[in-house]
Amino acid sequence: MDSAKTLVHAFISSRLDYGNSLLFGLPQYQIKKLQQVQNASACLIFSMPRYCQITLLLFDLHWLPANQQFVFKLLLLVYKVLHQLAPSYLVDLISVMPCLSYKLRRNNSGVLLPHLPAHSNKTLGDGSFSLATPKLWNNLPFEIRCSNSIVSFKSQLKTFFNFLLILFYLHVYIYLFIYCT
Repeated sequence: MDSAKTLVHAFISSRLDYGNSLLFGLPQYQIKKLQQVQNASACLIFSMPRYCQITLLLFDLHWLPANQQFVFKLLLLVYKVLHQLAPSYLVDLISVMPCLSYKLRRNNSGVLLPHLPAHSNKTLGDGSFSLATPKLWNNLPFEIRCSNSIVSFKSQLKTFFNFLLILFYLHVYIYLFIYCT
């Protein structure tokens, strides 16, 4: 298993990881192709059949699904920008909402990034860094946004995504139990 894991990380995971923050906003049919590659890699590592329950395998490998991996990388870049750990060309793409002198609920929820109002047509530009990241960042829980180190931020963010994944599957199983029995 260790040799298979090393080979998958060397040849497949590194290719999936390379530039994956650029893949945010891709159509679902294209993300599905990347997810299938990740799923096949997990099956290869564990020597499982192709059509097995993949969620537990991904969880054991500490891998996020492809679409969550894209969001993870984007939020990690935002964290680095806000803590002066990113290149200046990224710093120029994000602006921090100034603190207001009067009390609002948003003043107590950590650093918020202003985002442009949504428009009715979805375009390829909606996946751009400066448009996508404010909404993603603002939807994070306060505790995660206020992490004091990059290690704790990564850990809390991955735990948050795994929690969301578990909740999703719990809802699916409950639905199937109620309506399909």
